Amino acid sequence: MKRFKNVGKKVLCGIVLLTSLMVIPSFASQRVGNQLASSATSINYSDSFRGRTPKLIAMNGSQSSVFKMRSPYFLGKSKVKKVEAHVSLERGSSPLYLIVENDSGYRERVLVKKNGYYTLTGALAGTEARGEWKVYIEGAGFSTSQATSTITVYYDVLN
Repeated sequence: MKRFKNVGKKVLCGIVLLTSLMVIPSFASQRVGNQLASSATSINYSDSFRGRTPKLIAMNGSQSSVFKMRSPYFLGKSKVKKVEAHVSLERGSSPLYLIVENDSGYRERVLVKKNGYYTLTGALAGTEARGEWKVYIEGAGFSTSQATSTITVYYDVLN
């Protein structure tokens, strides 16, 4: 009989402990929830995604094939902060225009004359990051333009 009393006390202490652990997080989540509700358009988190194009070739000022990349899935609205492109021209390549277009049809292009990093913050900044993105080149002259590029889209996800 004494053995059952000790077991009963241990079970009762365990139940009290578990109940208190359940109550504390609910108070904390209510407080955090109230703080988030007061700022409806605050930034939930910031992130980025990237895609690396194969070799894109444009001849005599024409357009290359289109490389498509997708944003990751995320909940909430998103807002592009900036788009960076690291472009590597093939040896002997003519200058070219690198064009990046988002799913909404906003497009931005930059003239590329040498290897390097290029930041696109004009038409794409502030637009929706979600969806399919297109990357291609157009020759800026009358010879062959060839390049590969890595495109990185930096964005915020809003509440």
